[in-house]
Amino acid sequence: MSQNNAPAIRFQGFHEEWIQSQLGNLIALGCSGGTPTATNPSYYNGHIPFLGISDIKDRFIRSTAKHITDAGLNNSAAWIAPKGSISLAMYASVGKVGILDIDAATSQAFYNMVFSSAGTRDFIYARLKNAELGLEWEPYISTGTQRNLNAEKVKSFPLFVPSLKEQEAIGSLFHKLDDLLDASAKKIEKLKQLKTTMLTKMFPQGDSRVPEIRFSGFQDEWKKWDFSSFFKFGRSVPVTRANLNEKAGNALSVHYGDILTSLPNLVDVSSQKLPFINDPELVSRLFSKQLLNGDVVMADTAEDESVGRCAELRIRGELPVFGGLHTYVLHPLIECAEGFLGVLMNSALVHSQIVHFSQGTKVTSVSKEALSGLLLLIPSLSEQEGISNYFRELDILINFELEKLEKLHHLKSAFLASMFV
Repeated sequence: MSQNNAPAIRFQGFHEEWIQSQLGNLIALGCSGGTPTATNPSYYNGHIPFLGISDIKDRFIRSTAKHITDAGLNNSAAWIAPKGSISLAMYASVGKVGILDIDAATSQAFYNMVFSSAGTRDFIYARLKNAELGLEWEPYISTGTQRNLNAEKVKSFPLFVPSLKEQEAIGSLFHKLDDLLDASAKKIEKLKQLKTTMLTKMFPQGDSRVPEIRFSGFQDEWKKWDFSSFFKFGRSVPVTRANLNEKAGNALSVHYGDILTSLPNLVDVSSQKLPFINDPELVSRLFSKQLLNGDVVMADTAEDESVGRCAELRIRGELPVFGGLHTYVLHPLIECAEGFLGVLMNSALVHSQIVHFSQGTKVTSVSKEALSGLLLLIPSLSEQEGISNYFRELDILINFELEKLEKLHHLKSAFLASMFV
């Protein structure tokens, strides 16, 4: 058997060579869409979903940002592609693909495909997803004012096709993988929403000195502290991404971008993948500015309301650690339970004040002077420990689910690369 006509991995029981064909030969009905005249307001804000490229996020397209009216549909080349159709982007994000889970109209930027069987549809969706990830559309793209495909190029796209039963088996596998990915992503989102909710409800709000939700056995009011009585500023260093690498070095850096996007409330330096500084001379010069166990590092700049997000550091005699560019180092003057300050500084109690004090439009920042006006409320050490442990376990669970999601993505990518000709 020619290895060019069979995939590297296939289900047991299938041995026949795949047949070379074109995408158009498998489509029962295919057509691009059309756009109602944008200057006519009576054509828009109706009841008919109108697909845009930003609406394609996952396997299924379940809603659209825009809608058109019956008049808009009837006075344009738009048509309603039925639920179950594959929509392929021919302009802008060329090759981006999704399956309509609703009846929807589309613009001429999409080629919409209806298939005679769900098995073939799922097989073709997986094959086109592979083409999108592998940049297989690049040779077919016309360039000019905008990169684009056309309907004829889409229909003539070459591909190898197995029997209907093997199509169904392959399509079913990727359908199940996408369902697992969707379920995993939803679980992570729910856990993150829970964390956001508890960062509000487990800390006092307004004029209250007690939180709405707390562990049993605690009744005392939380103690009021001024920021400047509780923290002193340490020294961050202007270490940019150009001075960092992911593999090796003689020091570690806490970069503000990592604080904003990935670091948990409590960062265990021994296990967290922080970037290395690989310049011995620079590290030697900065030695007096290394961070201490329990220090909190704050991102002083952001492009949204995440400005002021913090990470508390657990340092156990590993490589020296430094706060990087666009960070403030906060050194606590009062003993607290490990991990509590990272949670406190990210809570609604504190973060709402930071956002209030921040300045800027596209990029917001907060000054040291503004931070000095923060009001902190602190419970007993034993209550701090309970709160810290709760959020630590929540972060561990979120990280576990994120790792599982990443493994599922790798598994899907491996199958996409190996189960098609």
